[in-house]
Amino acid sequence: MSTNGEATEVIRPKRRRKKNPLATQRGVLAEMARTYRAMKRWQLAPEECRSRIWCLEKIGQRIEQMALEEVHQQLAALSATANAHVTINGEPITDRCLNPPG
Repeated sequence: MSTNGEATEVIRPKRRRKKNPLATQRGVLAEMARTYRAMKRWQLAPEECRSRIWCLEKIGQRIEQMALEEVHQQLAALSATANAHVTINGEPITDRCLNPPG
């Protein structure tokens, strides 16, 4: 209660939400390091560590595959845009113009 008899609202700091640590290659690598350190301190059995590292490797491979797919899509879009707009003296450039027989 405040001095004038009204209820006061407690102000609490906002909780910071952590991003999913396994959503990036860096996060996966950090988790692998954490797992290895736990094994070195004997907090985790070597068999369990091996299993977790294998799973983390698979997650990392999938993240890399998704990133490559995204890059390929962006390159295809850029290539289509570039091919549609490239002209010399108002005439579109074709593949034949770029690679003359020779």
